[in-house]
Amino acid sequence: MGIELSAVGNHEFDWGVDRIIKWAEDGGFTFVCTNIYDIRTNEPVDWAEPFAIIEREGVKIGFIGLATPETAYKAHKARVANYEFRDPVEIITEWLPKVKDAGADIIIALTHLGSFQDKEGNITGEAAALCEVDGVDAVISGHTHKSVCGLVNNKPLVQAYKYGRSFAKLTFIFDENNRLVSAEPALDHLYARADTLKDDANMLAIYERYDEELGPVLGKVLGKTTVELDHDRY
Repeated sequence: MGIELSAVGNHEFDWGVDRIIKWAEDGGFTFVCTNIYDIRTNEPVDWAEPFAIIEREGVKIGFIGLATPETAYKAHKARVANYEFRDPVEIITEWLPKVKDAGADIIIALTHLGSFQDKEGNITGEAAALCEVDGVDAVISGHTHKSVCGLVNNKPLVQAYKYGRSFAKLTFIFDENNRLVSAEPALDHLYARADTLKDDANMLAIYERYDEELGPVLGKVLGKTTVELDHDRY
């Protein structure tokens, strides 16, 4: 898919840090995160880069990674026992000058921080708070499985819909001196135009193999509940 960078989500911890490292190696991409600290060293984790700078058409785009502090109680307790998830606003404020000094023309917060958008277009949530921080030019949100697209404090914030059903897009225009002129958020709802998409032959073959093998097992009803089951530990 051409993925170069990824934030660290709470479900990344489902199978342990060794798997996180292997996914990055196998996928040829880099996890970025500044606010997950190893309590044994009091340093940011060494299996993710704090930030990355990618150059496109002469413009240096900085990405600062952030994870939701909710990971501390939404991930398997044993998997996160050695980690502290620090305040995103405080941490990004600390890292912004470092990324600027590294040469970034603009800085995007690449996050697994949640956001919500009401019918009037107002955006709230953890990710929205980053738009109030000077030096942040745009925010990519995640975690809450909602479609979010708009401006907060005149800065674009996007969150694609869940399970790959949408793509989020940020379009930037710069002047001849690489100064940001405008930024526009957008969502491409793939589920709404499924008839225009072609199956990838290799992925389809893998899916069909596992569907045939696991379908009877996963389709077996084990029990029913009449109440909603809360997935949080607390």
